[in-house]
Amino acid sequence: MSLDNAINALSNVNAILGSGLTYQQRLQNGEALGPATTEFGMNIFTGALRNQAAKDIKHSTGSDIGYLINNLAGYGTPEANAKGTAALLGTSLFASSMMSPWGYGPYLSTPMFYGGIFSAYTPPPMPMPYFGGASFFGGGGFWC
Repeated sequence: MSLDNAINALSNVNAILGSGLTYQQRLQNGEALGPATTEFGMNIFTGALRNQAAKDIKHSTGSDIGYLINNLAGYGTPEANAKGTAALLGTSLFASSMMSPWGYGPYLSTPMFYGGIFSAYTPPPMPMPYFGGASFFGGGGFWC
């Protein structure tokens, strides 16, 4: 098992444990079983999606920033899910713009030497680089 796979697996375990703790606290606070169980499942699902996004960032850029964001945001609560998802979305936008010669994508801007989006000449869009492996978010990464 590679280090990246180990980090991803441990992050998923962390998401399950954090979600389980929140589930137990909700039941102890008198919340009904149905809503607490639904929230438990959604917290696990969101944690798994966030971890997959972090893995995609790692594969695309070589950076562990996605895993760091997930660790700092935490798991198992709606607040942690909102913070972690928003931070990963922003990081994915930044990471994809750093990996692409087109800025934030071929339809939003052109390379700086062509003058930007309002340039008279817009070169044809280039495909995003493929970094190998199937991804939960598509064949080439989070935005593909």
